[in-house]
Amino acid sequence: MTPAVTETAAGQAVTPALLPDQDEMRVVRLVYEPRDSRVRTVRVAGTFNDWNPEGIALERKGNLWTAVLILPRGTYEYMYVEDDARWVTDPLALETRDDGFGRKNAVLDLAL
Repeated sequence: MTPAVTETAAGQAVTPALLPDQDEMRVVRLVYEPRDSRVRTVRVAGTFNDWNPEGIALERKGNLWTAVLILPRGTYEYMYVEDDARWVTDPLALETRDDGFGRKNAVLDLAL
C-alpha cells in the first residue's frame, strides 16, 4: 500500500514519513481583506519562512484572501505583502510586536 501524500501550503508534496509528529503541528487558516479591492496578489511572510515575501501566496475568494499553514508549535511573527510591495499588519491579529522599523508584526501564538 502506498502512503498518502499531503500537500503543504507551498504546494509541495510530502509523504507522512517525512512529516513531523502530528501532535506537534498546528493548522492555521489566515483570512485577509485588503482595504484596496484592486490588490492583485497577497502573500504572507514571517518568521516561519525567513520573511520570504514570495513564499506563501494567499488564494482569492471574493473579497477575501486565504491560506492554510501547517506549522510546528511555537510563536511566530508575520505580515501580509500586497502586490509584492506593500507590507501590511494583519488587522485581525490579537497581538502585535514592534518590528524595529516603525511598523508592527502580527503575532501568531501556537505554543499550546
